[in-house]
Amino acid sequence: MSRKRRQYSSEFKAQAALTALKGEQTMSEISAHFEIHPIMVSQWKCDLLDNATGVFEGMSSSKTAQKTHPEPPLPSKAGYSKNRYPTAPAF
Repeated sequence: MSRKRRQYSSEFKAQAALTALKGEQTMSEISAHFEIHPIMVSQWKCDLLDNATGVFEGMSSSKTAQKTHPEPPLPSKAGYSKNRYPTAPAF
């Protein structure tokens, strides 16, 4: 009889990968705890590290869309008018 392949949820994979990322246990201890092969733990850990920036990319674009404040005007410099060309300072 053939045995069906097990499919793991993304929460399970994340939990195993985060446990490996902490570094408090060895890969063999983690794989024994989760009852999976050590190679799977290391692959999920690499996947987590490779895709970690994607978590923050989605957040930054939504937060910047919410916080669209106009930039404050630049402070005026002494001796310069609002025109493009400087004027001579008054003595």
